[in-house]
Amino acid sequence: MTKTAAGPPINMPPDVAARIDKLGLRAELNRVAAYTVASIPTLSTIRIVPYQDPLEQDGMRMEIVAVKESPYIRNDPERSAWLDAVLAMISPAFRRWFIFDLYSREMLNGW
Repeated sequence: MTKTAAGPPINMPPDVAARIDKLGLRAELNRVAAYTVASIPTLSTIRIVPYQDPLEQDGMRMEIVAVKESPYIRNDPERSAWLDAVLAMISPAFRRWFIFDLYSREMLNGW
């Protein structure tokens, strides 16, 4: 678990943390996490989980799961703005290894 500067911790298994460090993407992940904390007022957690992509020959990819304590909104403008901003700030290498999304907690059935 990694603590963000002013928000919820980033939860990730040790093998995911090691993979991020091996790929040299920790600083970029920290920037995405800081932006997420600053831009999503109802953010409750950020989880980084393994994502096994059958098309990726070079190992495990990761998924950033940001969860907010807001009701589900179809075509959520907050989610759209967050995704657009994250896509604009990340490198091609980060995009190769990470997928990401923002969910309302009620969508995840208490996850």
